[in-house]
Amino acid sequence: MRLVPYFAAVASAIFALLVSASPIESVKRQSTYVGYLISTFSDANPAVQLYLSNGNSPTSFSKLNRGNAVLTSSVGTRGVRDIFLASNSARTQFYMIATDLDINASGFSWDRATRQGSRGIVVWKSSNLVDWSGPTLATVEGATAGLDRIRYATTKDFATFSSPRDYVAPSGTPVIDQEFQYLGTSSHYARFIKNETVNQVYQEMTTGGLFGSWTRVPGYVVSGSPWEGPASFADNAAAGRYYLLLDNYSQYVPFQTSNINSPSWSAAGTSGFPSGLKHGCVTPVTQTEYNALLARYPR
Repeated sequence: MRLVPYFAAVASAIFALLVSASPIESVKRQSTYVGYLISTFSDANPAVQLYLSNGNSPTSFSKLNRGNAVLTSSVGTRGVRDIFLASNSARTQFYMIATDLDINASGFSWDRATRQGSRGIVVWKSSNLVDWSGPTLATVEGATAGLDRIRYATTKDFATFSSPRDYVAPSGTPVIDQEFQYLGTSSHYARFIKNETVNQVYQEMTTGGLFGSWTRVPGYVVSGSPWEGPASFADNAAAGRYYLLLDNYSQYVPFQTSNINSPSWSAAGTSGFPSGLKHGCVTPVTQTEYNALLARYPR
């Protein structure tokens, strides 16, 4: 399957890093996190599905809500994908955002989607990860959004947005599916981007913030292809260890490294990792949040 440069992926990542929890504060509070939450979807069911870690394991998860979707869209195409969960610095306001796109809709065309993209994102809001607003549709891009480049806009509330601009648009190389990873020091980040020509994901590093200069790590994060839809996260317990989920066009496969600055990404354990997960994100959760999720959406 070929994914187009959906605007949601970029908007969510940049928003989360600019106005969600302070990265430095997040590192200081790392020990307060007791688990992980995966927000995702499936091709067969284009709705928001949640998976909660079994304890503080970064690779063992169980589906919540007794296997049912937690959030469904009644706006736009009524289907969503590329799920991302962001919060404010106090973790008192959460935004679940997703690309407004249903590939199962009658008359759907990947060619048209590639050329025109998805112009809108679907947004749900919550103060506690369990009581969610109804979905709203925000149209952000113009009629020719599908350009095989990564675009961004800024927002403080996911209701009003700046005009979108190019963020990563290398000449002659179509790129999609970007992910940021904060590295524990102010302005230090890794990012992961899919090269559509070879269907592989590469890594870049910066010490100058999101709009600073980026240096590419040689080669691609793992061998083989196809890979896309990177989702990265830090280990809650082991300082310096990071995980990267890559979609092989069928499902996510987890990888890990203990040296993200000069990484050798190796396969992570999969004995407790769910099958069929698609483009999404992984969020660390506190004990209060973990308990609330289990109480509202039992396994």
